[in-house]
Amino acid sequence: SVESFQDLSSQKYVHGRLVYILKFWDLLQESLGSSWSNIRSVSYSIVCSWVRMDLSRLSAQYLSKFKSLVATLLMNLQSCKESEARAGGLNILGSLCGLSS
Repeated sequence: SVESFQDLSSQKYVHGRLVYILKFWDLLQESLGSSWSNIRSVSYSIVCSWVRMDLSRLSAQYLSKFKSLVATLLMNLQSCKESEARAGGLNILGSLCGLSS
């Protein structure tokens, strides 16, 4: 539960957060391919929110997994013919770089 985390920037919290992200990753990737634009839009927002974390708090194992997932997703989105997918990928990249609040 959230109450068990006193420090939201702690390594324990960041690792726990990534574990939940990994549990939902396949479903989220599937929703990014939805024919409904509102579903895709919400999915892009979720990914943007998820990638905004202090990566320095991740262990090498978690960081490697995180980088692998996000890099694959960004490559797929940027090579897509749809401009919405490319824009979503750029928004995710911006969030990863700390360009969104």
